[in-house]
Amino acid sequence: LLDIQSPVVGNPKLLPQFADAAEVLRRIDRRPDVSYVVLMPNTKGFDRLEVCQKDGCGATEIILMISSSEAHNKLNFRMTHAEAMAEHAAIMARSHKLGIRVIGCAGTVYGCPVQGDLTTREVATIVKFYLDEGAQTIMLGDTTGVANPRLVRERMGELMAQFPGAEFIAHFHDTRGTGIANTLAMLELGVRYVDSSIGAIGGQPATGAAKYSAGFTGNACTEDLIAMLAEVGVATGVDLSRLLDA
Repeated sequence: LLDIQSPVVGNPKLLPQFADAAEVLRRIDRRPDVSYVVLMPNTKGFDRLEVCQKDGCGATEIILMISSSEAHNKLNFRMTHAEAMAEHAAIMARSHKLGIRVIGCAGTVYGCPVQGDLTTREVATIVKFYLDEGAQTIMLGDTTGVANPRLVRERMGELMAQFPGAEFIAHFHDTRGTGIANTLAMLELGVRYVDSSIGAIGGQPATGAAKYSAGFTGNACTEDLIAMLAEVGVATGVDLSRLLDA
């Protein structure tokens, strides 16, 4: 499936670029072979999505995220782990009732600009929470691009052993130019789903607050990833020339 991500958030004042997300959802020309994925950080955001859902222009899946680093989560979402888990559990229950799939995202999986290094146990706590609450897929976010292929193999080996039935999504940022290398390491481990963005756009949006992650942005670049996979013989079904035109 192709994924289209259209963030819907609770407070447009904090993230003004997402203020018209509901309008974006309403104006998309829908296709049956596309999964429409919405970033969902809080209850107010889900309230907005629920209105769209009732109008027939909602989402196929939502992404909920908790940083494995509690210090980062407090800065990013202004919630402790316990507060975030309570809110997300309630959102997931509402999602299940509406038939919306849930992607549970653990952020700062490979390190945190605030806390520093993290243990696999800290990451596993977030993964287990989402799986216990019924998330169909688990996203593992390298939120500020600190991962390297060796760390990816080590951490993923431990997580895959602990959660053998989980379906993982790899999400890497390209802060240090390692996004594609880390994505390839994930694919070699057998992970089937990987995130990327056209032109390597993305990252942490500017909110006017202190840039605790030094302002680094940018996700693994789709064009680079598709080109690399084509050259090593991996069929993605994506036409690179048409992608570049887009």
